[in-house]
Amino acid sequence: MRKKKITKGELKEDGFILLARKIADFTNQNRRRVVSWGVITIEVLIVIFITAIILGQWERASEEEFISTQGIYDQDSFQEAKEGFEKILKSYPISSSRKLALFYKGNCHYHLGEYDKALADFERFAKRNPGHFLTPFAREAIANTYEQKKDYLKAIEVYKTLIKAAPKVSNVGYAWLSIGRCYKKLENYKEAQEAYQKVIIDFPQSSWVEEAQFASERLKELQGSDKVTNKDQ
Repeated sequence: MRKKKITKGELKEDGFILLARKIADFTNQNRRRVVSWGVITIEVLIVIFITAIILGQWERASEEEFISTQGIYDQDSFQEAKEGFEKILKSYPISSSRKLALFYKGNCHYHLGEYDKALADFERFAKRNPGHFLTPFAREAIANTYEQKKDYLKAIEVYKTLIKAAPKVSNVGYAWLSIGRCYKKLENYKEAQEAYQKVIIDFPQSSWVEEAQFASERLKELQGSDKVTNKDQ
């Protein structure tokens, strides 16, 4: 007898029929279990659906509160704004507005002269959100805060870290200008002048060039007067 050659299509069809029979047999033998699994699956889907609705409502509510509180912040009402941002952080544990609320709360502390609290918020933001577009500005704010605390060496360290981490970010020119300002406060005029020249030469199109040029000229005058004073002595 000549053997019939089975084609791939027939083989696939036979396999499908066999699988269908196995599924049918399993369903008949485990009807209660299958029904239970179906009920559980439906319950899980319902929970997921309800959770998605709740999270969506939280997201919209937190966004509305953030926009409202930001308006208060823009009016320089920093105490009231701080309380609003704190409320967002407490009321919405899962919300994209939490990141912005933390950053702005740090700004409120800064403007209120609460520098240690400002540092804590800015450092927490930078640590939790290394890739966020506001992170370079959080690092800049950390340096600004150390400068306000008159810890100029620490401020310089943070400014330089900012420059190293993001050398092409728009606020790098400001960082060099600030480094010059800190060195001037420390009466390290040579380093201050080098920082000002860094702004003038490397960032000629930045908005900080004019201020750097002015600071550089004033520093030259100061250095000149110091030399005259030393000669007289």
